[in-house]
Amino acid sequence: MKLNRWLHIMILFFLVTAGFLLFTRSSETASAQPLPECRVGLVMPTTGGMAPYGAEGVIAGRVAHEEATYNFRDCKPILLVQDSGSDPTQANSAAAVLVSKPNSVLALVGEINSADTAAMVSQARSAGVPILAPTASMISLTQMATNIFRIWPSDAYEASKMAEHMINEGINDVAVLYIEVPYGKEMATYFKNAFEKAGGRITVEGYPKDTFDFTPLLQRSKRHQAIYIISYIEDAALLLKKAYELRQKSQERSNGFRIYGTSVLDSMSLVEKAGLGAEGLTFAVVQPGADGDTAKRTAFLSAYKAAREKAQSEPALRSAAREPTFVAFHVYDAISITFAACESYVKKQQLSGASISDFLRNLTGFSGVTGQIAFDNKGDLATSRTVVFKHVKGGQINTLLK
Repeated sequence: MKLNRWLHIMILFFLVTAGFLLFTRSSETASAQPLPECRVGLVMPTTGGMAPYGAEGVIAGRVAHEEATYNFRDCKPILLVQDSGSDPTQANSAAAVLVSKPNSVLALVGEINSADTAAMVSQARSAGVPILAPTASMISLTQMATNIFRIWPSDAYEASKMAEHMINEGINDVAVLYIEVPYGKEMATYFKNAFEKAGGRITVEGYPKDTFDFTPLLQRSKRHQAIYIISYIEDAALLLKKAYELRQKSQERSNGFRIYGTSVLDSMSLVEKAGLGAEGLTFAVVQPGADGDTAKRTAFLSAYKAAREKAQSEPALRSAAREPTFVAFHVYDAISITFAACESYVKKQQLSGASISDFLRNLTGFSGVTGQIAFDNKGDLATSRTVVFKHVKGGQINTLLK
């Protein structure tokens, strides 16, 4: 009887011990399961005319990815980068690579300019993933699909502020020269409407993207009080250099060729390319909201500089600005929001392009370095931003005081 009792006790002990070990091992196995991947694609122009901005964007994206990797516990952030080449056709190809296997990203962030961003829309639509545009401002962009969101105000906002600024400076006769891409055409139209509504006189003329000689355009425009250029960096640099040359020849130093521009020109790369031609240039810049996260912004500034220094061994990123411009801040916020969407929805086991779109659509407020971020029913920025004006003097970009 005693033997049977001890045998029963030993069997029971064995079963309990085995069960405990089995439970422990299954728990360890469960905890060792890989985290769901949040795969985000970043399309930036690291070659071509917009390369300085694209390099900056890639570095900012890396900073956001590193922070998400450190902070998130429920998903594994993965950032995949493709070069758009500053060209719509290549931007479309880059998006196709990212949404296809084996990359299979859940969201696309990019590009910088509107034409290249618009070229990505068909790929995003087919794959059912959202596009979060950091700086694309073309007014019609968010009308192309229901899953396009942007954290930069549309061109209508900047155009109206520039028209108001010129009128306040006593300028009521302006020639608009715009690059013949959708961004240029739409912004020229909105600026014309705003300027004429304020009582100004205006002529509008476009030029092809591959224009190299701006002499005829400038000769026709110099009779106006000022010229407003809606351009990219490369064409703006050529135009400014030619305007400087003509101004020196004609000795028209007071009123001739007084030139204004858009926020695209907020780059020391432009100043370096245009040389003395950039002197006197005034342009508008959309500023981060006053409600932005200043502590996060300070931390980002430090992290960006460290990441840029590290990236100097990569030829494609050497042209990035030492001090981050509007591109870096907006790309950082765009990547951060996208990873936050993944972390939010992975707990509900609904990690997909559609769930990220839902997160963005229902966002009531994200505290970013560019300000509070939320979107209206079109996908446009629903929170306020300010516009400041900058001026090139002595080879440096300075903010104009009010």
